[in-house]
Amino acid sequence: MTSTNARVTHRSGFQPRSASICVRHGACADLFAISCTMALLFVMLIASGCDDTSFEPLQVSDIVINAPLPGTRMSAGYLTLTNNSDESLRISTFDSPQFKSIELHETITAGGVSRMRPVPELDVPPHSSVQLAPGGKHLMLMGPVAPLDVVTLNIYSGNGLLVSISTEAVAY
Repeated sequence: MTSTNARVTHRSGFQPRSASICVRHGACADLFAISCTMALLFVMLIASGCDDTSFEPLQVSDIVINAPLPGTRMSAGYLTLTNNSDESLRISTFDSPQFKSIELHETITAGGVSRMRPVPELDVPPHSSVQLAPGGKHLMLMGPVAPLDVVTLNIYSGNGLLVSISTEAVAY
């Protein structure tokens, strides 16, 4: 014989008051689990973006800093600058604690003769890249003042420091 008003007693002695309460608590548990999962996904999404450099105005890649040749006090540096912003970025200066000075130069070839000339500033158009490479624009690193195992390069605009990066110096 079965009864529609049967009460279930668990081994622990817990007795639910009615089936409707259990259903409500089950729905609350499901809603709580969904909320926790969504919160965890949100935190993971935010955390994954914390080290993403694609949102920085200036991104530096393909960096090569050559160590000076033996007996010389100059070196060259090459890199790619990518402007991720909606405005043009004007690079005004470069410096490094490992060198007395750094200048931006450009190689010009005229009449079969290559010459270098200083470039006072470098414009990086919005959502574009500018490459500093052999035979074109490049960095001249002068007067090493510290060991060159790792070189820190600071890049400035008229508004201040845009980015600071460190890389190993490459021996010729």
